Amino acid sequence: MGNFFCIIPNTGVAFVAISKNAVTFLKKVAYYNGSREKVWEKGFTSVHDLIGYSDGSPYLVPVDKMQEFENKHGVYTKFAVWRDPIERIVSTYKLFCLDGEFRRYFHFLGLVGGTSFDRFVDFLEFEWEKKDPLWQDEHIRRQVDYYNPSEVNYIVNIHNLHSFLTDFNVPFKSEISNKTLSSFELTNEKHLTRIRQYYKADYQIECNYEKPD
Repeated sequence: MGNFFCIIPNTGVAFVAISKNAVTFLKKVAYYNGSREKVWEKGFTSVHDLIGYSDGSPYLVPVDKMQEFENKHGVYTKFAVWRDPIERIVSTYKLFCLDGEFRRYFHFLGLVGGTSFDRFVDFLEFEWEKKDPLWQDEHIRRQVDYYNPSEVNYIVNIHNLHSFLTDFNVPFKSEISNKTLSSFELTNEKHLTRIRQYYKADYQIECNYEKPD
């Protein structure tokens, strides 16, 4: 999937759709505000299908076309959610490799059924070697490869997201989407160092909204 802003209808707010950065929850917020019946979508995959995967969706605008979109439809408050890269990678591992949430690409590669983190790191290295970030699995893609910080008004720590939405009068229902069930803590210093190294640019992103939920 490419890089998109997702419009939250009737709010004047749009967010960069970054996988594993509360994107399922935020798409539910978008659909909730866009549906006449104010429907809060349940489950994991259905809301992604409802929002869509391309610029044919009324919700999605390519990041590089957002200025053109705003020229036609008015200016939006644009934000991106920031998440600690290690937390983001561990969450991806737990959801798909330990909890067994179905993802076709992961199943094709055999990354299921209690896959070890060592094996998962081999997969990370494989993805990191791809020259074009858009060829990478979107859960692995660096946050800086989704957008340029200059393209948004706010960068919000994932732990401050509910406060941000409240401050900008965006209606939502409280939910922790895709909450992982498996217990796992990454303590291998070699793996931690390698992840920090690859996602160095993500660690340099500065959040400019600070208000804990």
